[in-house]
Amino acid sequence: MPRPREAWILGCKYDVEPSIDGEDGGLPALSHDALDDIQSRIWCTYRTAFPPFSTGADTDIGWGCLLRCGQMLLAEAYSRLLLGRDWRIGRLKSGMMGKNGIHGNRESERIHLDLVRQFGDHPTRPFSIHRIANGGVRLGKRIGEWFGPSTVANVLPALVREYHDSASRSEALGGAGQRQLRLNVQVFMDGVIYRSQIDDASKAEWHPLLLLAPVKLGAGAKINPVYIEELTRLFTLPQLVGIAGGKPRASVCFVGCVGDRLLYLDPHVVQAPEDLSSPSSRASSYHYDNQSSLRATDIDPSLLLAFLCTTPDELDALLVALDSGAQPAQQILQVQNCPPSVDHVGDAEEEDDFLLI
Repeated sequence: MPRPREAWILGCKYDVEPSIDGEDGGLPALSHDALDDIQSRIWCTYRTAFPPFSTGADTDIGWGCLLRCGQMLLAEAYSRLLLGRDWRIGRLKSGMMGKNGIHGNRESERIHLDLVRQFGDHPTRPFSIHRIANGGVRLGKRIGEWFGPSTVANVLPALVREYHDSASRSEALGGAGQRQLRLNVQVFMDGVIYRSQIDDASKAEWHPLLLLAPVKLGAGAKINPVYIEELTRLFTLPQLVGIAGGKPRASVCFVGCVGDRLLYLDPHVVQAPEDLSSPSSRASSYHYDNQSSLRATDIDPSLLLAFLCTTPDELDALLVALDSGAQPAQQILQVQNCPPSVDHVGDAEEEDDFLLI
């Protein structure tokens, strides 16, 4: 488990000060650099008064939190591909250059704004709340119905495929570089990642790979404590782009931890739509200027894990880390070469689209 005096945010380590006393048991005092890192993640929240769904609803208040978390996971993946992991929102003002090679603030601001626009609250936007909700309809959900992690995981790959198949080279993220930025999204259910399925999808040509893994870590209302050490260890992995989860029907996007406290972006803040059409827009409502945390022992056992591998070497490193980091009884994700043959698959009883680990 990460040490109590250090913060891990999506693979990056920061020092922390002693806890601030409070009713929730003391919040970790994060450094300026750690807070800047959190604020630089794209934050998607409840919105009101956006173009209505076919049902007439013009808000996702009360049901859209996990859909917003799905947006945040996908936005983080694209942000890393376009801007790099070390990009920070504060550098838009300073004009600093990150390791990704983007010179000055104008180019990074343009890329950042273009990325955020793809998640805008309009049915024409490829990763809007409208597209995700309608993707759920194809899976048997209704507009306004709460989604579980497995539903969100199974909606996102189709949206990404549709986007890359339909976008022209000038419209795609990265402009003429869309071929290099094409994202391959794969979903692995029941806590098992199969190497053969990844190999089959990557045979023709390698593209950055976003792995989505819905898991259920316990049978009760809260996570089985046996998994907490491994869960917090996941935040030390550079391939992690986030974990969607939280409390029953109140999902948040976990982006880090300090000891056994999980740091998160909260989608339950209600905001009006932001006009992103102007080139001068700063997309300020898409960045979380706050610090929120939960104790890992208090979270719901249903989670959606997301990992981005930009190269085959990163994938290999991730699979080794997942397969060797915990004792078998504590493992959250297993890595196997191939799925079992149909003849050997039992009649395991499922609960809420999950197999209990």
